[in-house]
This record gives sequence, C-alpha cells and structure tokens, in this order.
Amino acid sequence: MHDLISSNKRRSVFLLLGFVVLTVAAGAAAGQVSGNPVFGTSIALVISAVMAFTSYWKSDSIALRVSRAKPADEQVYKRLHNLVEGLCIAGGLPKPRVYVIDDPAPNAFATGRNPKHA
Repeated sequence: MHDLISSNKRRSVFLLLGFVVLTVAAGAAAGQVSGNPVFGTSIALVISAVMAFTSYWKSDSIALRVSRAKPADEQVYKRLHNLVEGLCIAGGLPKPRVYVIDDPAPNAFATGRNPKHA
C-alpha cells in the first residue's frame, strides 16, 4: 500500500514538473518567434509556477466547486458520517470533511493533498 502511495506522489510531482517544462518550452518558442526568447521564457515560467502552485494547494476546493458539492450536515447525513468515521478508524486515518453531490447516480471521490487536508 505504501508503495502505491509513494508511486502516486512521484507521478504527481513528475506531472507538475512536466507541465512546467512544456509551458516554459512553449514560452521560449513563442519568445523566439517574437524576437525575445528570454522574455517569453520568463513569462511562461512565472505563469506555469503559479498554475502548479495553485494546482497543488487549491485542487481540492476546485474539484469540490466544479462538482457542486455541499458540506454534508452531520444531523441530516448521520449514517454517512458514521460510515466514514468507521472506515477512518479502521484505516487509522483522520476523518475528512464530508460533502454530498445532488446527483441520482451513485458516486464517491476523495480529494486533498494528504490525509490531514482531505
């Protein structure tokens, strides 16, 4: 299990670095065409760094907002909260914030950069 977690973390880092490298390369190419490759590279580096930072720190709230998830009230969704809490106790994890999505299809997803920020 820990090998899978480590592998996923490595892949996430490579994905973000790949995004930055491709964006900077595109900026350098655009700068070369316009006659100022240093400016194009610099702008692309700043933009890609901001986007990578935002992806890492805000992806959970972005995913919740896009899916129109609402916080699951503990009184209304008592059974759901009990189920999540039991699973967390069994797995030795802290209980995450629980949200619901108004959709007739059964679904579930987890988001967050680590168990503490889930």
